[in-house]
Amino acid sequence: MKTTLITLLVSAFTLAGYAQNLPNGGFETWENLLLYEDLVDWKIENSGGLAENSGAIKSTDAYSGNFSIELKPVLVDEDSIFSFFYLGRIGDEGPGGGMIYTDAFNQVKGYYKADMAVDDSATIYIVKYYGDTPSETITKLGGVQSNWTEFTVDVTGGTADSVFIGFISSDIMFEDNMNFDSWIRFDHIFLENTSGTTPSALPNYDLENWMDVEYLNPEGWHTTNGQIALQSFDAVQQIEDAYSGNYAIHLETISVGEGYNIPGYLSIGELFFNDDNPVGSVPYTYQPTSMQGYYKYIPVGDSIGLVSIEMIAGGETIGGNAHQFEPQADWTYFDVPLSYSAVPEELRLIFTSGETVGSVLMLDDLSFDFSSDIKENKHAICQIYPNPATNTLYIQSAYEGDLNVKVLDIQSRLMKSVQLSGNGQIKLDISDLSPGVYLLTSDTSDFPTQKLIVK
Repeated sequence: MKTTLITLLVSAFTLAGYAQNLPNGGFETWENLLLYEDLVDWKIENSGGLAENSGAIKSTDAYSGNFSIELKPVLVDEDSIFSFFYLGRIGDEGPGGGMIYTDAFNQVKGYYKADMAVDDSATIYIVKYYGDTPSETITKLGGVQSNWTEFTVDVTGGTADSVFIGFISSDIMFEDNMNFDSWIRFDHIFLENTSGTTPSALPNYDLENWMDVEYLNPEGWHTTNGQIALQSFDAVQQIEDAYSGNYAIHLETISVGEGYNIPGYLSIGELFFNDDNPVGSVPYTYQPTSMQGYYKYIPVGDSIGLVSIEMIAGGETIGGNAHQFEPQADWTYFDVPLSYSAVPEELRLIFTSGETVGSVLMLDDLSFDFSSDIKENKHAICQIYPNPATNTLYIQSAYEGDLNVKVLDIQSRLMKSVQLSGNGQIKLDISDLSPGVYLLTSDTSDFPTQKLIVK
């Protein structure tokens, strides 16, 4: 089974209500957004890092009380994902341990409704741990049950040290039988000892207690917090160390899972985190002359923090710019000039803290400038064409020395690094790059430049 690590769950947003400028550019307004409803005491797949999976939900169709839980498999992009809820711990290969429970029992019972495809079935997975010795029981439930029906799973009797009890939306033995229209509901889960004292109740056995899982987000912006809300540390945070007002925003690159780093992202459009189009755009028809604001940047190693501003018309990039943030421990002003070949229809805007874990980018007082007096800058003597390009970029420069050119992707990862002879037309081969948006930058000390390029 494939799994998707992260997919962002935030609603789409446009600039329509904010006219020309950026919404909440001073980051003074924040809101708690609902991620999902979590089942108290039990764990569901949403509390295992798959917050975008709506396959395990609270249902008001209950056997007793007000609520039950409904499970169904979901398809996220091309990934098939089981839904499940359980008591205990999950390891790399399945159950990794149980909750402490020392009462004797030999049955797990409860109630269910189902509408399962002919070849599909749900799975009940129970493990009793007797010291280091586990005793596993796997049972399947399927078919169509329109009324609440009792189920019974016979297990090894006696007193154990701990127990794992899990309910899974699909047949874990025959994944090919998974049907995305199948569903099953469970309620009133309890244990029974047919040869002795009644066991004590499981925690939240009637599945009545639920809690909202929320994350803090700056109003008008999209961040990575939605998909990593269950990690111990958010990549994007509200901070009181502000250039002005009460708050600023803190982007930090963090590690999620083994070898998976997530930069702090701040975007005006929705974030999708796929290879084809990871950063969404919003409608925007104005022509600011520059973008400005204040920042602090504390990178780790060679990490590169940047902002990419892309103006789009007819589905093509027709202007914008990009800017690489230099390390700064104090609030520092930045101003990114913008240019166009046509009137924009959409805006794609994203900030990133860089690839290396621990790198921090802080931002405050972001805005567009619409003054007609465009400041002279070194970018004017460096032209890039064609843009978008397919296999070859040409750099027209009046700089007489050699240029140390780097090409970075939207996550600040170095894709190419070459030294090119200056003073005239420079040819750069980009045939080996995947389609996407990149930042072309020169680190030559007396000719710094950043240009946004599209392949």
